[in-house]
Amino acid sequence: MTPTLHVLGIPHTIIHPYFNICSFTKNTWSFTEMMKKNSPYRVVYYGAEDSRKIITRCCDDFESIYDHKTIVKHKPQWLTYIYNDSPSLNKEFKVGCEEKLKRNYNNGDIIVHTWFNYPLALPPNFIQVCVNIGCFTPVSTPHRSFVSYSCMNVNLERQKREDPFWFDRVIPPSFDVKRYPFVEHPQDYFVYLGRIIARKGLQLIIDLARLGFKIVVLGPTNQDKTVVFPPLDNLVVLNEVWDEKTKINIISNAQALICPTLYNEPFGMISPEAQLCGTPVISSDWGGFVENNEHGITGWRCRTFGQFVWACNNIHKIDRRTCRNTAISKYSYEKVSSMYEEWFNSIQTIYNGGKGFYDDSNVDNLNHLLPLDPSCVELISHSTRGRVPVKVTSDDLKLIPFKPQHYMEIYRNFHKGKTGWLLCTGPGLNDLKPQSNLSNKNVYFGVNSIIFSRFKTLVDYYFLQDPGNSSVPLGWCNNKDKYKEFIPKRGKFYSQHITDDGTATLFRLRNIKIISKEIEGGKWARIPDPDDMGTFSSDITNYVNSPGSVSFTALQFMLFMGIREIEIVGVQPHKNGDFNRNKKSLSYEDLYHYDYWKEFARWLKKTFPTARVNVHGNDILQDIFK
Repeated sequence: MTPTLHVLGIPHTIIHPYFNICSFTKNTWSFTEMMKKNSPYRVVYYGAEDSRKIITRCCDDFESIYDHKTIVKHKPQWLTYIYNDSPSLNKEFKVGCEEKLKRNYNNGDIIVHTWFNYPLALPPNFIQVCVNIGCFTPVSTPHRSFVSYSCMNVNLERQKREDPFWFDRVIPPSFDVKRYPFVEHPQDYFVYLGRIIARKGLQLIIDLARLGFKIVVLGPTNQDKTVVFPPLDNLVVLNEVWDEKTKINIISNAQALICPTLYNEPFGMISPEAQLCGTPVISSDWGGFVENNEHGITGWRCRTFGQFVWACNNIHKIDRRTCRNTAISKYSYEKVSSMYEEWFNSIQTIYNGGKGFYDDSNVDNLNHLLPLDPSCVELISHSTRGRVPVKVTSDDLKLIPFKPQHYMEIYRNFHKGKTGWLLCTGPGLNDLKPQSNLSNKNVYFGVNSIIFSRFKTLVDYYFLQDPGNSSVPLGWCNNKDKYKEFIPKRGKFYSQHITDDGTATLFRLRNIKIISKEIEGGKWARIPDPDDMGTFSSDITNYVNSPGSVSFTALQFMLFMGIREIEIVGVQPHKNGDFNRNKKSLSYEDLYHYDYWKEFARWLKKTFPTARVNVHGNDILQDIFK
């Protein structure tokens, strides 16, 4: 029987391109795909149901551990509001894996951990390993592979051990070379890609830009408020660029990738990614860079600012073809899979009656520690020739060249099965007694000046109408300071329609642009607060900038997130009405923006027939939904 690799995914993330910003997720995906293509093992992946669509292309079978939306820890800042690592999820993942593994495991199989916070209670003859360890947290599995010797040494130090383990290994991350086209003649800019935090050396990037070097900064939002980019024409900051094609296109055309990390970087995955495109690396001289950036071959390692300046001025001395071939010889699927095979074969001798450390039955050579033979490198490199990325234009460096609306998919069905509360500013709001949320069954959505009510600490998501227009919303225009200080639990959104031409973004980015079809003849409006979350585009475009449009957009966002039980509180009852009164004798025609609500109710019944809406403090609106 063919032995099986039981690959246990990361509990709090999913296999999806949106989450490639997380190195653990990306490594798990690459490992699964690599072992399926390049090893004799059968590969089974255990993870969240949301991973099925993509990971099943890279494995032989899939085991679903849970079917609800998972949560991510290693995340850009905007995800902080909706995703948080939790002990309860780790426990659920642990129990689910244990149950399935006790049923699926056969002698000779190997259980592969890709995360390290959930040791499994399994029989001692079940082989357990942990791969791609790229952090400094001690790992409890019997056998471990680290991404660098630097990372392994720090782990040993934290375990207060001086002696390494014979059956541990150092195996670097792997990469599919086909995804990294070679560029022999780069353009005139340098690039930085990584988190926007001071410890990544962003001040050095700024200092280099002040000397005149043209630098493009790619990063998942400004996570560190101490990092302030000056307004320099030769310093271009593109937050939120996670689209792989865009990222690789910009990196491959760069003179060099600059990685001036101040701390002991466990590995630095972006370094070999750049090298596979032929782009040299200018890095710090410590941590994982000592192993993955060969000085004078794939780039330069520096210890002073003067050395970084020299490296930028002399980057042409690094041969880009040699740089790429070196990376292929060390990090390609073909190379790294052989390192895992050697390790797994070695571990098997402990469990199958062999001699363990003294077993020599599987030792034919020690090539697993050598780079690939040049002839193999040439064969792999040749298979990707002709795949030249598009040159980066000045327009590309002004506008993000992808459609960010696609990133709303992470919210789809995220709150399925929960009750959504829409909190407006009319009658009934002050009488509301919030439901207990100990079970996390209620999600609260606030609109406009709800931020100034006593329920502002209750709001999960906050929706605002177009702040680029002076007339709406009055709450924002008259209370700008309070508005900017308001931080809901999960984030702010705008209710206006956004374009499909790639010029708008859904999440944190300075000078976000949104468009209104009706305000001032469709004139561009500019969002003034760079800390806001972004835009959710309403499907019912007739409601854009209509009375109540912000409420309709928030309601559609609830439906998009899988919510079918909706409670509405505080809708204005009628034109110029007294918010403390709501007389049944009022006619429908007196109801403020009645026509829009009736059309919305008709659309809701047709599109989501199982949805239930209950209205508090407004019996006229309640009748509409009945």
